[in-house]
Amino acid sequence: MPSTTTALLAALTIGLALILVFFVLPWRGMREISQRKSLEAELRARIAAVEAAGDAIVITDPHGHVLYANPAFSTQTGYSLEEVKGKHTRIFKSGRHPADFYADLWKTVLDGRVWRGELFNRRKDGSLCEEEMTIAPVLDDSARVEYFVAIKRDISERRNMERALQRANQQLQKNLAQIRLLQEELAEQAIRDPLTGLHNRRYLDETLPRELARAQHEGYSITAAMVDVDHFKRINDTWGHPAGDALLKSLAKLLQQRFREGDIVCRYGGEEFLVLLPHAPGHNCLSRAEALRLEFAEVRVPYQDTQLQATLSVGLASYPECACSSLELIGNADSALYRAKRGGRNRIEVFLAQTSAETTESTRTRAAPPP
Repeated sequence: MPSTTTALLAALTIGLALILVFFVLPWRGMREISQRKSLEAELRARIAAVEAAGDAIVITDPHGHVLYANPAFSTQTGYSLEEVKGKHTRIFKSGRHPADFYADLWKTVLDGRVWRGELFNRRKDGSLCEEEMTIAPVLDDSARVEYFVAIKRDISERRNMERALQRANQQLQKNLAQIRLLQEELAEQAIRDPLTGLHNRRYLDETLPRELARAQHEGYSITAAMVDVDHFKRINDTWGHPAGDALLKSLAKLLQQRFREGDIVCRYGGEEFLVLLPHAPGHNCLSRAEALRLEFAEVRVPYQDTQLQATLSVGLASYPECACSSLELIGNADSALYRAKRGGRNRIEVFLAQTSAETTESTRTRAAPPP
C-alpha cells in the first residue's frame, strides 16, 4: 500500500511538472514577450513623438550636461546634437539674466519640482532666442534626480511682435494725446483774441446766455461794462496800427489785473472791451469802473521815441435791473457807452430803466473816487 501511494505521488508530481513545462511556463513567457514588445512599441512611439515635436526637447544629467536633443533643438539653436552632447547647458546662456535668476531655477528643479518660465538663450550664431521653457526633473526609485527634461519653445517672433504692437500703441496714444492737445489749443484759439489773449466775442456769445440763466436761477445780478478807448482812430492814423496794438495790449493787461477771477473779460471788437461781473449790481460797479478809468489815464505805453497815452469811456448796464436778455444787456451797456462818448468821453455812464438825461447825469456825478 505504501508503495502504491508513493507511486501515485510520483505520478502526480511528474504530471504537474509536465503541465508546468508544457503549458504554464510557455504561457508566462509568451505573456512577458508580449509585454516587452508592447513596451518597446510604446517607447518607439514616444521616441518618434519627441523626434517629430515642433518644440526643442533636451535631456540632461543632474548636473546639466546634455545627453540628448531632438531635431527641433537643432533648428531652433543651430547646434547639432553632436556639438552639444556632453556639454553643459551654460553654453546657451545669454548674459541677459542675473545670477539669482539661474540660482532660483536650479534650486527649483533640484528640489524635484517643475520650473516654468521665459528666458533668453543664445543661438550658435550668437543671436538671442527668447524661449518659453519647462524643465521637469525625472526621479529614480529613491526620489533622487536622475535626469532633466527641458521643453523649449521659441517665442522670439511673438514677443517681438507684441513689443512692436506695444510701441505702436504707445505711439498711437502719444499721437492721440497730441491731437487732443491740438484740438484743445484750436478750441481755445477759437475763443481767444490773438492780439490781447482775452476771450473774444464768440466766447461771450456762448457764455453770456448761460451766465444769465444761472443768475436767474440763483437770483443774483450781472453787470456788463462796455469799455472803449477814446480817440483810438487818431492814434492809429498818427502812429500806425502797431502803436494802437501796443495800447490795446496794455489795456487788456490792466483789465486782467483789475477784475476778479470770476469776472469775464472779452475783447468785443476793435478798441471795445466788455467785462461781465457776476454777483455785482450796477451801483456796486461804479467805483471799480472809475478806478479803471483813472488808472488807465495814467498809463504810458512806450512806442518808438514816444509815450502813448489815452483815456477810456465806459457804459454800465445790469441784469435784471434794466435788461432781460443777453442782447438787451449788451445793447444797454453799449447805449450807456454811446452817451459817455457823446458827453465828452473819459467818463462813465450807467444805463437805468426809463433813463433820461437828468438821471444819467446824476448817476455819472455819483461815480465814486478810486479806492
